[in-house]
Amino acid sequence: MAGSSTQENMAFLLEAQIVADLGRLAVLRLAKGALEDQDGAEAALVEATVLLHKVLALAEAIRPEHEQALSGAGIATQAAALRAQLDNLAAFTYKTNDVVCLKGALEGDHYLQVNGLPPITLGKRAFLVLRILARHAVARPGAFMTISEMLDAVSEHPGVCANQKEATFWNNPIAEDIHKAVSTLRDEIENAGGNRLLIESSETYGGGYRLSTPHYNIIVEDFDDE
Repeated sequence: MAGSSTQENMAFLLEAQIVADLGRLAVLRLAKGALEDQDGAEAALVEATVLLHKVLALAEAIRPEHEQALSGAGIATQAAALRAQLDNLAAFTYKTNDVVCLKGALEGDHYLQVNGLPPITLGKRAFLVLRILARHAVARPGAFMTISEMLDAVSEHPGVCANQKEATFWNNPIAEDIHKAVSTLRDEIENAGGNRLLIESSETYGGGYRLSTPHYNIIVEDFDDE
């Protein structure tokens, strides 16, 4: 039994050390990408450095020479925490470094501007979906927004309702409507000379989307809130 426990502990330890090494590699890639792109390099490096320190702190506690040896369960907990940090690192690997400017009111004039290109006028549904993604990106940098979360956010708008008589522009929104709105946004962005990868699809179960650019590149001037 003792031998089995030792083997289990070593397995957890090796796994956690591998994860820690991957964490260092991920941060180096982030730093290299930030320096190559120049724009936003300082902020990206700060984010990467903070995450690296967290990974190293967790890795230190599971090394064999550490003063307080951890049990198998303790190492497993540390390994899980390391994986969570890697998830955070992965979240900051964006498809673009585009500067996004979203201005206007849903019931009035509104437009999208990417990297200073000519403004793009959007339909109400597309504009609302983009505004939701932009707000989410600023509030939770790097995180994807699930289709369910997007539908909830869409349904909170007064012009959206499950009752056709009360809805002004969107009656009973469903997941397919979200996908269509995203497809429209991508086409509009690409037609205007931008990168359609700005709106990135989640590869995890349940799907979802995010604006694939650092949060400090996103400007939202929402006149509906005034």
